[in-house]
Amino acid sequence: MAVTLKQKGASVIGSFTCKGQFIQSVSRGHSDQADMDTAARFAREMIKSG
Repeated sequence: MAVTLKQKGASVIGSFTCKGQFIQSVSRGHSDQADMDTAARFAREMIKSG
């Protein structure tokens, strides 16, 4: 996604990943509250730096 955004002229200042629920056997129990808290913390940091 970052590549596409850059090609369209956007500035990418950070990225975030978590296990999510894409592959059930690998990510069982995710996204959990800790994942959501980490995502929220990342979003706050991106807002501050932007």
